[in-house]
Formats: sequence, structure tokens, C-alpha cells
Amino acid sequence: MVKKAGLKNFPIHIEIRIDDKGVIRPIEVNALRFGGWCTTGDLSWNAYGINSYDYFINNKKPNWEEIFNNRPNKIYSIILLNNNSGYSETEIKSFDYDLLDQDLENILVWFKIT
Repeated sequence: MVKKAGLKNFPIHIEIRIDDKGVIRPIEVNALRFGGWCTTGDLSWNAYGINSYDYFINNKKPNWEEIFNNRPNKIYSIILLNNNSGYSETEIKSFDYDLLDQDLENILVWFKIT
């Protein structure tokens, strides 16, 4: 794919599957996705003020000492919920985001999937 597209030094995210015979097949290829749903980009920006795409493309390195000194005792997380309720997706009519919100603090970004 890279040869066909003529790409060089181009950031991409590739997901593969390996079958029981050891055959590797790409199932998803996305430009500029460092982690699923762009979560790495979101986390690096919200937690550290780093645009990870800019840093990658321009070969920049974060000044971690300065970053951590400006954010003492801070913890940032990405939470991705999966349906482990025992109900199929077709049986679930809604999700109570407000109830979940009561258990979390200082939510910076919500990606609510319906």
C-alpha cells in the first residue's frame, strides 16, 4: 500500500488480523490515528498540552520535566465503556450518562455514542 500510494514518513494507524494459518490481513488503515478513536491525540492534548500529530510530523520532543512541574499530582484518563451487561445491543434502549457523570470528576471531553 505504501509503495502504491508513494507515501514516505507518513503517520498511519493500521489494524490487522492474523488467521489460524498465520496469514496477516489489514482490516483498517487510517491516517493520523494514534490509538483508536484518536484517543492518544485527545489525551496528550488535554493532559499535557501536546499536539501529538504536530510533535510526530515535526519530530518534536516534549519537555517532560516542565510539563510535569506545571501539572503536579494530576491524573488524566481515557475511559472507554464496553457492553458487558449481558444484554445484546438491540435490547438496550438508552444509557444513563448523567448517572455515570456523578462518579467522575472534571470531565474534559465526552464522546457519547448512541
